[in-house]
Amino acid sequence: MTISRGRYRSEVAGALPGDLPSAVVDAIRDTLGAAAAVAQTMGEVGAVVLEVARAAFTQGMRVTALLTAVVALAAAVLALVTLRGVAPLNRLRPPFGSEDRHQESRTTRQNG
Repeated sequence: MTISRGRYRSEVAGALPGDLPSAVVDAIRDTLGAAAAVAQTMGEVGAVVLEVARAAFTQGMRVTALLTAVVALAAAVLALVTLRGVAPLNRLRPPFGSEDRHQESRTTRQNG
């Protein structure tokens, strides 16, 4: 189960009206699409169910985005700290094939 899905299920379970049948609650907790489909058949209560499901989905996505940003930031800091003293590859050796070109131009000048 993903973080966003877990958060969605948790949010929905805590906010749905208590008098809904368990099969309906299970369908609503499954996905936002299922919640929308079920809500269409429920009249006024369906509007509440759909609002709860949308809010739960949005909250799940916010939590996931925040955690992803934190992990990306941590990876960037780790890369910065780990690679601080490492020289770029292009400073360690000439580009591939450049020695051959320099050798050819020297040979041409000497022979010319």
